[in-house]
Formats: sequence, C-alpha cells, structure tokens
Amino acid sequence: MSSFVDVSYQRKSKVWQHFTYNKAEEKAKCSVCLAIIKASGSSTKSLIGHLKSKHQIHIESSLGKSAIEPGEPSSKKRKIDSYFKKDHRESLGEVLGKLVAVDGLTFNQIASSKLLRRAFAADGYSFPNSRDYVKKVFMKQFAEIQSKIVTKIREMKKTDNRFSISFDESTSIRNRRFINLNLHFPVGFQSLGLIRVKGSMVTERVIELVQERLHEYALSLDDDIVSTITDGASIMMKFGRETEPLHFSCLAHAIHLSVCDVLYRETPKQISSNYTANYESSGEENPEENFDEHGCDEEQQNCFDIIPEIKEIIKKVRKIIKIFRKSPVKNDNLQPQVQQSFGKEKSLFLDCKTRWNSLLNMLQRFYEMKKEVKVAMLQLDKDFNISSEELERIKEICDTLAPLEMAVQYLCKENTDIILSEKVVVFAIKKLSELKTPFGNVLLESFKKRIQERRNVEVVHLLEYLKSPDFLEQSFDEFGVKIRKNKITNLAIKLQKRMFKQHVTIDTSVDETMQSPSDSNVNNDGNKEGEPPKIMTLSEEFQAFLKEPGLPVEEVQSVGAQVINKEMQLFEATKKRPENLEKLYRSLLTIRPTSVEAERAFSAMGLFATKIRNRLNDDTLNAMIVLRQFYKNKAAI
Repeated sequence: MSSFVDVSYQRKSKVWQHFTYNKAEEKAKCSVCLAIIKASGSSTKSLIGHLKSKHQIHIESSLGKSAIEPGEPSSKKRKIDSYFKKDHRESLGEVLGKLVAVDGLTFNQIASSKLLRRAFAADGYSFPNSRDYVKKVFMKQFAEIQSKIVTKIREMKKTDNRFSISFDESTSIRNRRFINLNLHFPVGFQSLGLIRVKGSMVTERVIELVQERLHEYALSLDDDIVSTITDGASIMMKFGRETEPLHFSCLAHAIHLSVCDVLYRETPKQISSNYTANYESSGEENPEENFDEHGCDEEQQNCFDIIPEIKEIIKKVRKIIKIFRKSPVKNDNLQPQVQQSFGKEKSLFLDCKTRWNSLLNMLQRFYEMKKEVKVAMLQLDKDFNISSEELERIKEICDTLAPLEMAVQYLCKENTDIILSEKVVVFAIKKLSELKTPFGNVLLESFKKRIQERRNVEVVHLLEYLKSPDFLEQSFDEFGVKIRKNKITNLAIKLQKRMFKQHVTIDTSVDETMQSPSDSNVNNDGNKEGEPPKIMTLSEEFQAFLKEPGLPVEEVQSVGAQVINKEMQLFEATKKRPENLEKLYRSLLTIRPTSVEAERAFSAMGLFATKIRNRLNDDTLNAMIVLRQFYKNKAAI
C-alpha cells in the first residue's frame, strides 16, 4: 500500500489534483511523471513550478495567482498592507485646494498650523512656509482644474452635447456685486464661478459679462447654450428677450410669490428682493448673522405683514414659543413632557418673517407638541390661550403649505428637469385641490396663476413629445393648454438649426482635368512660357482676380425642416428617436426649473467672505467657488 494518499478533497489548491501526498515525509508524488517533490507545510509553489516547467500545466495558487508577479513582495517580506491597493497620491495643489475650498481653512491658518506641518511632513509633502506660497499653489491648482473643465466641455461638444446656464446676482459683505454662473448638462452641473460686476448693472453689460465668461470655457451663448434660467427680475427677463437661448424663469420664485400673494400683505418690492432666501432651505449652508429673533436684519423688519385673518393666531403662537426659547429654566420644564411623549428632546421653532417656509416649520412643530406645551404652561401658571378652533386653523394652514414646501424641495434638486418639474407641479395642485378649504382654494388659484406665468408651454410639449410620441394622443395637457403638433415641429426645427449647425467644406477651385489643352502651357499671369510678363492695368488685374480659383470655403448648413419632419414620422412609427431628435432631446434635458444653484453658491460665498476675512480679491473668491463645487461634485464633469 502506497504511503502517498489523495488529499485533493482536503486542500483548496487545484494543484493537488495532480499530486498525492505523504504527510510523514512531507513529500508529494506527481501523478503524471511519478516524480517525488518536497512539499513542506501548505506551500504549493514548488508543485506549481513543476507542473508549469515539466508538463506545461498552469495552475493558480490559493492566492489567486499562478506565480508571484514582478514587484510583489516575497513570502518572507510580505506584510499585511501589501495586499491592499494603495490610493493615488494627491499632489500638494490638490491637498491645499481641498483644505481651502472644501474645508474652508484660510491661507494663514494652513501656513501657521503646527499640526498641519507635522501631518504634511509625515506624508512626504514639502510644507508651505508662508500664506503667499499657499495662495500661489492654490491659484495654480485652480488654473489646472479650469483647464480640465475646458477640455471636458470640448469633448462633450464634439459628441453634440449642448448645455444650459443658470445665474443670479448678489452682493458680498464687502459691498461688491457678483454674478454666479452655472453650466448644466443632463447628469449634473459645473460652476463657472463668480463674475464681478462693476458699476451699473444694465442688461447689455450682463450679456457682455456672461458671454466673456462662457468664452473662457470654450462656449458660445448663441450656439452651445440651450436655455438660460434666471429669477423673475426685470433685468433678467430682458436678458432672456435679447439673447438667442430659450429663457426660463425660476419656478421656486413662482411658489414663493403665490404664497406671499395669499398669506402676506402685498408689498411687491420687498417680496421681489427677499424671495431668494427661500431657496436656501434646500441648500447646504445658511449663515445667520445680524438677524433678530425672527431671523430678519434691521432693514427687513416689517417688510411682510401677515393677513389679518390669521395674524392674531400667529401672534399667540409666537408669544408662547418665546416663553420657552428665551428661558432655559422654562424650557427645562417643557422637555420632560416631550421626552415622555416622543422618547427624545424636541425644541420649538420661531419663524423668520422673510421666509414663508419657516412659518410652516414653526406651526407644524407647535401643533405636534401642543399637548406638552399646554401641560408645561399650566405648570408655570400661565394661560394657554389658544382655542380648539384656532388649533384647527393652524392645522389647516400647515396642510395647505405642506404641498408647496414639498414642491420647492423637489424642484430645487440638482437633477430635476422640466419633465419632472411638471409632475411636481401637477402633484402639488392635486394635493391642494383635495383640501377643499377656503384658504386652500385661494392659494391654489394663486399658485396656478404664478406657475402659468412662467411655464414655457412649447418647450414642455416638445420635451413630452420627444419622451414619448404618444403625447400627441392627448388633446390638452395637465393645465388645459391645447397640444398642437405644428408648434412642436416648428420649435424642433428652430432649435435644431440654431444649435446643430454642420460645417461643410466646399471646394470652389477649378478641376485641373477640366482645363482646355490650349491653357496647359499658360502660367498664372496669363502669359505663355518663355514670354516676358505682361503688364496689366488695374482693371485687368481686378478681372483676373475675379477669375482666380477660390479657396475652400467652410459653409454652415443646418438640418432642414424636411429631415426633421421625416425623423418625427419615423419616431412616431418606431417609438425610437432618430439621431437628430436624440440630440435635441438630450439638449433639452439640460434645462432646470430653478436657479437655486446660484443661491447655493452665494451661501458658500458667505462662508469665505466674512467680516473677519473681508479682503479676499475677486479672482481668489472666484477660484474658491469653482474648486468647492468641483471637488464636492467631482463625478459631474
């Protein structure tokens, strides 16, 4: 009986399918050539080598490799971190760029921090020794990132991608006016930074500044931009009328105005100047400086006045909330009741007079904690002077405003397009219609009116059609507007001609084979070879110039109406978009229903340009905004 036994069913490595094993002598016998090989322990390296060299049989080791690859540590030198893939080492510029733009550290903090100095040295970086050097490296990194963005945009343009832009203006703490410009594409957006506006901000100047910034990123306002998205300010509306791209007004602004029409007294000037604060409810940062207890600065006091029908109720709610917010002792009396009911502490909110959604948050939390507040008030020997009818009115206000707050949140998401925005608006209208309350009915009518003022019906219909040709089977859309195929077709042809021009080279030179034999020995001056050059009059020179062969001319041609009509017929028959309609559909998906990204950028600007850090120049602030968005949304572009 052989002392070599089959162990293939016990060992993981497939090599044992070709060997038997003698455990006492720690030797293996090859089943092919009967060679005996020493195999100590669980090592199979010698067995794998034997099969490979003698029998051309390649077996992977239990580690998943047939042999140790070049550069891999040997078994004696192998350490635990040898099995982990090392991350790409970031450059000094990338590290400093993230510390400044994402983490918000100042140049001086980075240069003077001893902890950062040790950390940089431990990672093998040459630590910057002055704030000027930190700034120099940071600005150099910005130039590199800007170059990458331009390269990516050019690559996208080569594949017939088009873009939309959104922008708005704001004033920094240093009393400087900026325009924030964002570039949108179907899968995200890219900040193009801040544009400093010097002097009066007229429409012609805004157009010039936007065109200059787009040119820096290899973009043309007329050819590459599908639409512009702005707020409803008159200067922005004029911008839309005087430029080629489609113009869309922010729907979040429309919702704000619809609430103000119903809930507050009419103060159009203040409403127009303060609506943008509402956007920040969907943003990341909302610095509150110089605000009073309601979140308003001194100039904003009494800008809004709630309608008399609910004003007294709101006053009572605010008065009760202030009792617990201004006194830690009284709040400590409330929290045991809250802890018992909800299993955790909850605080009452106080609204900001310039933000209608903060009124909703205040009333929702108060209604949620009404029982606990009432018990705490009784324990403090204070009257809870809100009747059950008034509590029902508070609930009615909350139920009415909640659908609009939901609509704002969805409309302000990064990738919400026009098609999704239509669904959001229709859903909000449906929820308001189901309430059937006097307050809800009035707000519903105001909401519909404001949305219809800003809704671009033709673009919506074109997008719905390109999504599915079955859209034409409807007679009217969700808002009762007649669906007309001829308008859809005309808009498709117009957009196709403007954005997707084809450059065709036409050779106007004369073909040599078409020349007459008698002209073959005539030179360019019209003289036969061997003859002296003929002196030409000015008139003869001009006639000869007219007869000269033209240079190849690059002529711009567009896809004609006939092609678009044929593709639309094909699309309706097959349900698949042909090439030109597919390009148009992708382009229209870049349109966003709100200009919220500009507001978020201004919130971020408030983190950099503070009262203490108020000497940042325009270029540095612009670089911070661009790099912040680039690093936080790196997958976007």
